[in-house]
Amino acid sequence: MPTKESHCKDGFAVAEKEPTDMWRLVADSATDAIIAIREEGTIILWNQSAASMFGWRSDEVNGKNFIELVLPMAHRKAISNFIETFLDTGDGTIFEKKIEIFGLAKDGREFPIELSIVPQETSPGHTFVAFVRDMTELKTLNDRIRQSQRMEAIGLLAGGIAHEFNNILASITGNLVLARDDVHEDTAVLESLSEIEKATLRAGYVVRQILTFSTIKPTTSEAIDLERTLSEAIKLLRATLPSTMVIELSCEPDLPSIRFDSTDVHQILLNLGINAQHAMLDHNGKFNVQVSKVKVDETTAELLGVDPGLYVRMSAGDTG
Repeated sequence: MPTKESHCKDGFAVAEKEPTDMWRLVADSATDAIIAIREEGTIILWNQSAASMFGWRSDEVNGKNFIELVLPMAHRKAISNFIETFLDTGDGTIFEKKIEIFGLAKDGREFPIELSIVPQETSPGHTFVAFVRDMTELKTLNDRIRQSQRMEAIGLLAGGIAHEFNNILASITGNLVLARDDVHEDTAVLESLSEIEKATLRAGYVVRQILTFSTIKPTTSEAIDLERTLSEAIKLLRATLPSTMVIELSCEPDLPSIRFDSTDVHQILLNLGINAQHAMLDHNGKFNVQVSKVKVDETTAELLGVDPGLYVRMSAGDTG
């Protein structure tokens, strides 16, 4: 049923009193929230996406103030000033832009939105149509991309530092050999040099682990001993996690070798360990890794999308 009065400009119809059935059908089909607002700020149309986004049903918002209902206090004055300026001077510059701010849900949750407002001339006054897009997923994706870029940069930086540190260790090792040649009978000095050598070897091992982890290379599948690979990865993980966290590795005897990329094993274990750390607020928990053989039958293999046969299963848990 049509409304009493409506005005059409540039092919976009907005009702003075309430929207037509066709206008509501179009609005409810949109994935973005579409909200029609009278000049004084009261809501006259609230599509289904708006209800899903903000948590208010359409019968709950009719006649309520748009700015007070869906915007946090920090943004209300600015948006109100933009509308007032347009009504006083006709300056609609702000309405030509998409604004990234925060929206306010019924439950009090604030979330990122992209807001654009289109003014429409009606009789009398103006009607404003707000288009709102929930930017939560996009923001999350962008955050993940930035985190990935930071991790890549950190990897490159770590690789550069490791190479430089390796050169320092090579110098220490060379001078250690020369010092041994100059010391023949002083047992105390020889013992000290032996301790220096042990420390240098341990440092060299850590440097090799960092270089392996930070090197960007294509994934290569090769036969590896998972228990030994995990043992090496845990040594690096211990240097990363708080000393109060207990790390346990339990492997079933006589594990077969598997075809996998050892660097990926390090990455998986590091991610699981960091997740466990975040789950333990006091960092006084246990992170355990278990490796066992498992026979996958045809039914299970079909569900997993693999061939039936003997596999090695790695599982991890924590007390967080």
